[in-house]
Amino acid sequence: MEEDNSEQKPWYEDPFIQEMMGLMGARAMRSVMAGFKANLVFSGENGIADATKYMDQSLYDNEKRILVITDNFTKKFLPKMEDAFSNTNFEIKLWEGVKAEVPYETIEKGVQICKEFNPTILMAIGGGSVMDTAKIVNIKYEKPELNLLNIDAVSGSIGLHRKIKHLVAIPTTIGTGSEVTTAAVLNDTRRAPHKKIGITADDILPTIVILHPDFVKDLPPFLIMGTGLDTFAHAMGAYVSNWNNPLTTAINITAIKETLQYLPRLVKYGSKDLEGWEHMQWAALMAGLGFSNSMPGIEHALGHSFGALMEVHHGYSVGLFTPQSVAWQAKVTERWRDLCPIFEVEDKQMSRQKALESLIENIQTFIRKVGGAVAVREVKRPIIKEEDYKTKIPLMAEYALNDIAHLASYRPLRLENYLNIYKSAWNGEIIY
Repeated sequence: MEEDNSEQKPWYEDPFIQEMMGLMGARAMRSVMAGFKANLVFSGENGIADATKYMDQSLYDNEKRILVITDNFTKKFLPKMEDAFSNTNFEIKLWEGVKAEVPYETIEKGVQICKEFNPTILMAIGGGSVMDTAKIVNIKYEKPELNLLNIDAVSGSIGLHRKIKHLVAIPTTIGTGSEVTTAAVLNDTRRAPHKKIGITADDILPTIVILHPDFVKDLPPFLIMGTGLDTFAHAMGAYVSNWNNPLTTAINITAIKETLQYLPRLVKYGSKDLEGWEHMQWAALMAGLGFSNSMPGIEHALGHSFGALMEVHHGYSVGLFTPQSVAWQAKVTERWRDLCPIFEVEDKQMSRQKALESLIENIQTFIRKVGGAVAVREVKRPIIKEEDYKTKIPLMAEYALNDIAHLASYRPLRLENYLNIYKSAWNGEIIY
């Protein structure tokens, strides 16, 4: 699995590509790129049984080997899936070696397990780190010669599914959306300091998704809030971008409405609200489909860098920058107006700027309502010292500029824009 790329950068950090990316938002180019990528989704008790039957009938008996990929926390869900496969001829092996933020060395370990066990199904039970690990392990197991840094989003297929027939995603959070995306994030620990890189390929879209409240209902309060804000950020950032089509527009707006209604309930009632869990599982899935088939917003470029360097939870981080993302795109699009009635803003009775400011204020109110932060100084986990934060702003801005989500911004940003946004974010000030 060796790659000669210790000093190499991902394709999307190429200055030429960054300059040309703006052209991809033109209506003519968007029509060429139009499409919708999705998978089989099974939900509830019958869903588990139906998914099991589907997998059982899709493989010959000598192919039935499942490698279940988890971390130390999500391995507890293995017995539920073992019970589901009890009347089949599948051989099931557990690998619980996933680490948070997907460090590069974890991928190497996962590939080695695959070489020893020769699975035909990878079943990822967990949050974003588990699913991203499974996706990247899938790539390096089937295509060991492939350079992860040179997989570009335009190429599409990279030729998987020859060894791994099904990539199964069972989310245990309500935010990542990774169960329905063609993307994964890797923490390139070979770079100093470490940097998250985005990997996109059609082949790593999970073929099967299983949703069930039992896999999410015991989430602790902080993760309910954090992963729920991840869903919120996905849908909001993708919606206000002009990289969209009628299907993603409908999906994202529904995900936003579901999150506004059900996330506060889950924050308050937790495991008692099974209806809330079901709705937020679907909201997370829809937001994943929505941003994967359009483009995420700059809240992800900002949040990725901020979260990595300040050691703040991903969903908490992108949630913090969601109001800024909406405000920034408003300079070049009117799509934000569709959000006004949802956030109870009477935009027809106000000037454009006043309506936009009122919308941003109400978005911030919602984020605070569920326990999130809209200013860096409000972050409590961990508490961030102003001097430490400001010292890291230049590096955060550089990383944001070279983040794959930066390319998706319909309104261009330069390094100085990111510097100003990060400086203003300390007090939660918005740059329009």
